[in-house]
Amino acid sequence: MADLSETRQVAGVAVGVLNAQDGRDYQEDFFFTAQNAPLDISKIHGFLQTAFKTTADKFVNATDTGSTGTIAIVTPDQHITTAHLGDSPAVLFVCDHKTGNVKAHLLTPPHNSKNAKEEARVTKAQGFFWGGDLAQDYKTKDSSKIQLRRLGITRSFGDKFFKAISDDPEINRFNIRKYAKPNDRVFLCVTSDGVLGDNKEMLPESYETLIANALGNSSSPQEIAQKMAKRARDKGGEYNGTDN
Repeated sequence: MADLSETRQVAGVAVGVLNAQDGRDYQEDFFFTAQNAPLDISKIHGFLQTAFKTTADKFVNATDTGSTGTIAIVTPDQHITTAHLGDSPAVLFVCDHKTGNVKAHLLTPPHNSKNAKEEARVTKAQGFFWGGDLAQDYKTKDSSKIQLRRLGITRSFGDKFFKAISDDPEINRFNIRKYAKPNDRVFLCVTSDGVLGDNKEMLPESYETLIANALGNSSSPQEIAQKMAKRARDKGGEYNGTDN
């Protein structure tokens, strides 16, 4: 299994993760960071739309292959702009400079059946869910029986087998100062749902104490990432992150 995820302190970089499944019983997570070239802040939304469309075009005929995608761009005006497909989350962790307590803020609501907006979108697109998953019925060439294929997310690159799938990214912009006071420590974590997910053990807020304790021991962002990955392996059972 190849998998990449890491936590980086907010410092004017773009971070992202691709969580790819290629008709296999495992998935590969590709994590990257990149220093932004000069970019007019007013053009970030269009830049992200173009980037996602360019990638989506490469998956236009992909019926048995799919990938989530999440990008977060941090700008000097103390804002974060996110674009995502699927359930690979971007989470802002804020450490109160007075108490040392940590608060998690999920910036990218997962695109799945638990998302009311996605449920409405899928229904409008004449799609349906089965057992909490996006579903698509079909007949095999050698059988008249109706088969059912399921997918845990409702937006992705590829996965064109599902008629209600969407590759239109959700783009949002956040003011960091809405969540953090002056002198608070702020960390942006972008990873796969194997580390930060919507099941009870992987909820972002379940990491608050771990991060607070790590910061109290002067751990670096990289060391915190290691601790988060270890916790995910120990707790999740379906771990698809990394400690690299």
